[in-house]
Amino acid sequence: ALLTAAASPAHAQSQALWASPVAGDWLVGANWSIGTVPTAAYDVFIDGPGEAQVSGGGANAQANYFTMAQNSTEAHVAVTNGATLTVARSALGRNGAATIQIDGANSVFNAGRMLLGYSGPATLTVGNGGKLSAVNIEFGSLAGGVGTLNLNSGGTVEVGGAVGGIIPPNGGS
Repeated sequence: ALLTAAASPAHAQSQALWASPVAGDWLVGANWSIGTVPTAAYDVFIDGPGEAQVSGGGANAQANYFTMAQNSTEAHVAVTNGATLTVARSALGRNGAATIQIDGANSVFNAGRMLLGYSGPATLTVGNGGKLSAVNIEFGSLAGGVGTLNLNSGGTVEVGGAVGGIIPPNGGS
């Protein structure tokens, strides 16, 4: 049986907001509201047009709760060239439009429990040796939420766990 919770997730006490108005490196502290790179103890919020980039072999970004486009019309993240982004829970397209790209050999997004297109549109693209791994993926969680998962050549998607699966609800593809 597939299970999902509609309640708001519990949040860690520490929050980090993406502060760069232009594309920038996730692993540079100056690009964050807290002045340092967030760890797995932080709830991370990516809002605005500046793309947060995790790039290069050995680059390892982390967050507890990962939210995109909560307080903006758009948000962008790219995990490329062998980098890894690991989060416990994620809400992509919280209100505005979110795009996330996982591209290149050994590039990995460990997404935990993912809401793709929570209450806004979200597009996640995996290809060219990139990998998405999630406990579960819920598409289009609330009204207005539309989740799109593009699996391009060479991309891999793994979904499962103790409570896992793909949950297609309001507007997923």
